[in-house]
Amino acid sequence: MKTHVRHGLLGILVACIAFGATHEANAQGADYKRPGFGRRGVGQGDWVFVPPLQSVFQRPRPDYDPNGLRFGNWVLNPEITIQSAYDDNVFDEDSHTHDDVIFTATPAFRVQSDWNVHMLGAEGFVTGEKHVNETGEDAVEGNGTVFGRLDITSDDTLFGSAGYSHLVDPRSDPENQGNERTEYNLWEGRTGYIHQFARINLRIDGSAQRYDYINKGDQDRDRNQVNIGARVEYALSPRVTPFVETGFQDQNFDAAIDDTGVDRDNKQVSVGIGARVLITDVLQGELAVGVEHTVFDQQGFDDVTTPRVSGLLTWNITELTSLILRARRTEDPTTQVGSSTKAVTGVSARAEHELLRDLLIFGQVGYRNDDYENIGRNDNTYLGSVGGEYLLNQNFSIFGEYDFELRDSNIPGDDFTDNVVLVGGRVPY
Repeated sequence: MKTHVRHGLLGILVACIAFGATHEANAQGADYKRPGFGRRGVGQGDWVFVPPLQSVFQRPRPDYDPNGLRFGNWVLNPEITIQSAYDDNVFDEDSHTHDDVIFTATPAFRVQSDWNVHMLGAEGFVTGEKHVNETGEDAVEGNGTVFGRLDITSDDTLFGSAGYSHLVDPRSDPENQGNERTEYNLWEGRTGYIHQFARINLRIDGSAQRYDYINKGDQDRDRNQVNIGARVEYALSPRVTPFVETGFQDQNFDAAIDDTGVDRDNKQVSVGIGARVLITDVLQGELAVGVEHTVFDQQGFDDVTTPRVSGLLTWNITELTSLILRARRTEDPTTQVGSSTKAVTGVSARAEHELLRDLLIFGQVGYRNDDYENIGRNDNTYLGSVGGEYLLNQNFSIFGEYDFELRDSNIPGDDFTDNVVLVGGRVPY
């Protein structure tokens, strides 16, 4: 829907960022319908020896952060966001575009324990979306998640989460197999165990997802997905934490053969090494490189072995300005006719600045390339955003944003340009 010897190390990080991709650079258009609130907490219990740097937007602001409602040892943070957006290409069309004004309202909450040990919480949101003209595009999204952490000893921790979401993919999604918006239900659960040795941190975790598509044209995408992973980190120094990680993914589709006559079941294994490095007190980078291997049940689909890269560089240039660079390169399975996987490569850069104590502004750009195996399809997507938020007090803020997306595809008719302008207000407590 319309939602990173010192100089030598820095050079390696920047070079990898130039060839990687980022989750945040997904070509999903202007993300005006997905709230940021209510999407935290899945990784509760994760811990690293070198904590991540906080950018300007992430830092605590006691004068403006909401206090929440306290009930004994529990803290409730409710919030509602209301906004309006003008979209000049609602359907992400190459020509004969349709513009519209969209209103959204998002009530959300987060409740979490405030205990000395252990932790338990829940969070959720519902987003209702109303179009002035294209009423057939109206939709409701939502999510509910419970999460927790069990501190067995000072060195042993169990963590987990379980949640349900009803989501709608953007019109720009090439995986959309019908003429309707792609709606689906997602059930997911995660559990993990962390053990801290003297200088070594071991994390083992697993997750399971169930994807259930609503539209008839997309139901051959219904599937169960299981992920298992492990990561070992070593506290080499207060500034350097190298790590080794491995993962396994199994996608099992409901349809033995989909509408195009293909068995989409596949298995993927990956291994990688990397490090999080506090290069200076204001410059931190994390880089992971590795390889992943995907095997398909479908005869005629060759196994795919490809490099895997992810990078993050956070630079607090001053107390008022932050620069965040992200990168990722991976191979993702696809349901495009005739294709088994797509190589996803992209980068993004985001600048944040505290113009005034109560006025935060940002600008970001992103690029993503999707290169589909076998069929020759290649999509280049360019993203850009500028915006800001004015913090009036602890319980009210207003924000505005402009988002741009351009897709250049070698498939005739799949190019589009989209511009979105939005304004809104947020009322947290």
